[in-house]
Amino acid sequence: MNKVYFISWIRGSGKNTLISKLTSEYADDFQQALSVKTREPRPTETLGIDYIKYKKFNFLWETQILPLFNIHHFIERNNHFGEYYGTRKQEITKALEDWKNVLKEIEPEGLTKVFNGTQKFPYQRVFLNIPDEVIEHRMLTRNPDECSKNIQLSIQRATMERNVIDSIRKNHGKQFIISIDSTQHPQEVFNNFTHQINYKWAQHHS
Repeated sequence: MNKVYFISWIRGSGKNTLISKLTSEYADDFQQALSVKTREPRPTETLGIDYIKYKKFNFLWETQILPLFNIHHFIERNNHFGEYYGTRKQEITKALEDWKNVLKEIEPEGLTKVFNGTQKFPYQRVFLNIPDEVIEHRMLTRNPDECSKNIQLSIQRATMERNVIDSIRKNHGKQFIISIDSTQHPQEVFNNFTHQINYKWAQHHS
């Protein structure tokens, strides 16, 4: 059965690598759901590829778009520092109708806001985790001049994100979250993911 996989992560855990491999090498079976956002793209982002942008504070936004964030057209939505984020239900539904599994990035705290009882399609939460020492190592590998303050902030955020995941497990049961150790080689992370979701077609495609 096709599902929506909500993928949460610790910074540096290889989320982009995993999603890229699934959507490029197994594109017949996996599709990434793009978010609708109102903020401007970051230097590493491309509109239409990384997300869909809505302009704020014009007639269309005020009369048609903004109200949708408050009803059931979005499977999850959030307001972060005055910018709106969300995932459109129609995009998820269309991909499932095309017999694809849907990959959706979502921060751990966002997992608590997913679904309000009105959505009926199957889903699974996935959490990519790495220990604090790996966070520090990977940050320094990417930028040898990374300051200790930024490293500690990332570790503190990772601790909070793990606490959110633990809370979800406590309230909803362990079966609601697949936890993957991302300290391994990216191929091993991929193999672990496909094994845990029981992706039978992986061997056929490889």
